[in-house]
Amino acid sequence: SSKKEEAFFLYHFSYCLWQNGNISEAKNEMEKVEKIYLSLSSGNAKGENDEALSIIRRFFALFDRMDGKYEEAEKRYFELLDTGKTKKPVIDRARVLQEIALCREEQGDFSGAIKYLNLADEQINKESFDEGKSRVNLKLLVFGPFPFPFYDLGDNAVIGNSRIVKPLNAKQKKLLNLEMLSRISRN
Repeated sequence: SSKKEEAFFLYHFSYCLWQNGNISEAKNEMEKVEKIYLSLSSGNAKGENDEALSIIRRFFALFDRMDGKYEEAEKRYFELLDTGKTKKPVIDRARVLQEIALCREEQGDFSGAIKYLNLADEQINKESFDEGKSRVNLKLLVFGPFPFPFYDLGDNAVIGNSRIVKPLNAKQKKLLNLEMLSRISRN
């Protein structure tokens, strides 16, 4: 099998481990996926694997956040924001800023959380999403001799039991911002 097929399998294995609450093993498997994609990317001037690496890095940030490693998660989220400025993957900056705000809130830095929620709100105001449309770009190949592509799940919300739901549109992100601000104001 090819390296990409191996990475694809390990990615989904990691995802299954994560869905079952085994974050440390999921992270170990995702590290193998990242290592494969980094080796495939060496010398790759076109950035062919940037999107896959971006998705992998979002999972690492999520794993750190779920493990209570908020400072590490924040560092990863800032790396995503920086990568989104210079590389091909499109990053939903508002959602990443909301995740940073959540990390700040969990650390008891409520003024920092509010700062990042305000930045997220500014970003949402710049967005040109059509109401009801999402930016998810799922790629699916019919079973056959072709390797499966890496799925782009977009920037997703994670709710109860680590389930991924569809990406949030601008209105939903605004509501999430309001909910987070309301929660912070009660502290």
